[in-house]
Amino acid sequence: MSKRTLTLIIILVIVTGVLIALAVTPQKTPAPVVVAPPPAGGSTPAAQTLLSFSPNPLLISSASASVDVAVDTGNNALTAVQLELSYDPTVITSIKLKPASFFPNPVVLLENIDAKNGKISYALGIAPIDNPQKGQGAVVTVSFATNLKVS
Repeated sequence: MSKRTLTLIIILVIVTGVLIALAVTPQKTPAPVVVAPPPAGGSTPAAQTLLSFSPNPLLISSASASVDVAVDTGNNALTAVQLELSYDPTVITSIKLKPASFFPNPVVLLENIDAKNGKISYALGIAPIDNPQKGQGAVVTVSFATNLKVS
């Protein structure tokens, strides 16, 4: 057997020994993560922001109408609002969404109106330099036409 073959066999034995030693050595367990208990008085408080339609109920007396989406933030401060609405596309058509007065300089983040399936995805928020808003007010106005026969 040549010296070269013998050297390769010795190297393979050493590498195999190192790999077996690594496989047999017990692994260190990670330090446990300490989770702080919830604040005194129970669980985390629920969100207090409410969205609603205004007027509610909406009485349609013409071929077109509009409704405001109103917000009441409670103790929360808002930076954005996202709406996911569905409607009957055989009754409601020509939908237009317009930011209302709640956010002083609103930025429309998402506006997707799927007239075929009757779905609206809409989001608006504050500009990065603006402050979060608290209170009550209209966030967006939804205007639309109807296919209803109004007498």
